[in-house]
Amino acid sequence: SGVAGTTWWDRRAIAIEGTWPEYLQARGGNYRSSLKRATKRLAQAGAVRFWRHSAGRQLCGDPLSNQELLTALRAIESHAWQAERHFAPEGDGAAMLEVLRGQGLLELSLLYLDERPVSYLFGHAAGRAATIKQLGYDPALQELSPGVVSLAELVRTTFAEGHLDEINLRGSEHRYKAQLADAVESAFVLELAGLTPRGLASFLV
Repeated sequence: SGVAGTTWWDRRAIAIEGTWPEYLQARGGNYRSSLKRATKRLAQAGAVRFWRHSAGRQLCGDPLSNQELLTALRAIESHAWQAERHFAPEGDGAAMLEVLRGQGLLELSLLYLDERPVSYLFGHAAGRAATIKQLGYDPALQELSPGVVSLAELVRTTFAEGHLDEINLRGSEHRYKAQLADAVESAFVLELAGLTPRGLASFLV
């Protein structure tokens, strides 16, 4: 392995302090109204279910095998642009999922609508912090805002479980990230060349 380059990227950090109602109150009326509308639209479209595995813990829903997770992730990405298909067979997403889960570092959430997976959040958790690296959803359901609901459920279940002190959202350019966290922090990243998925997973955390 070698160093291919270095980069800086911004992140928005959500501090898990206090309670979920207190967090919502601090987000402001616009966010609460947007979340309420998105939640209502999804519920009107069908039965909504949230599934989450975090840092070796099964927080929501029944445990799923890696193959079952890949089937769900690929179904969500099936209508996305090729560049956004992170879990396609030719990519390294499947290997990353296996490595992170095997090391107890996987952070993964799925949102189901009428038992059909429509949104995911993928990242890693180390210590008492999680980083969300990828958010994916079925573009045909964009008007239902499944990503907004998924992120809110991620934060709510973290407050309920109390196993993390911080959730990091990589990048600061999207409006929904600004709604969830005020503080923007910079992180320094080494880009390593020639890493296996296992080595890369170890490096990321």
